[in-house]
Amino acid sequence: MHVSLPFPLFPLLCVSILLATILLAISAIVVAVSPALWIIPVAFIVTLALHAVFVFLSNTEKESTPSLRLFSAKIVFAYFCATTLWTATLAVLLLYTAKLSLGKLPSAPNGREWAMISASALSLLQTAALLTMAVHSYKIRQQLRYKAKWQWKPSVTSSQWRRVHIVHHSQLINPITIYPGNILLVPL
Repeated sequence: MHVSLPFPLFPLLCVSILLATILLAISAIVVAVSPALWIIPVAFIVTLALHAVFVFLSNTEKESTPSLRLFSAKIVFAYFCATTLWTATLAVLLLYTAKLSLGKLPSAPNGREWAMISASALSLLQTAALLTMAVHSYKIRQQLRYKAKWQWKPSVTSSQWRRVHIVHHSQLINPITIYPGNILLVPL
């Protein structure tokens, strides 16, 4: 059964895939500026793999609502790691954009400034989209854990009580102070 993802996650997932694909296309132009810019295709592959796992898990859920399996600690951690990777990509892009604009890269091909600026801006948007997904996934995980914590678990308490006798306070051998009409449950 298909699990519909909470509202901001599916649109953010689509935006993230679109931005990563555009950045991959731009990286074909800017990778000649420096070998350090090979971080863009690596970040694309990591992001695409993470989104594929997330969509696969959401489509294999048996319940109609999100579960702790979908929002596991590993998935949430992976989204924070992907955010960190795209933040590093943004830092590399900004560094080489500044170097290219100041003319500190004489061996770089001419006319690539527009691509570097575009890649930097899109990388910032990608980082923001992934950070938003990571924070929302973390919040949903916390809500699911809190809900599971307070869920009734009859299997835990039912095995502890075999037979219960209802005893009125006048039938107690060792009287204790209780108010009239109260019922005391005594396990055997």
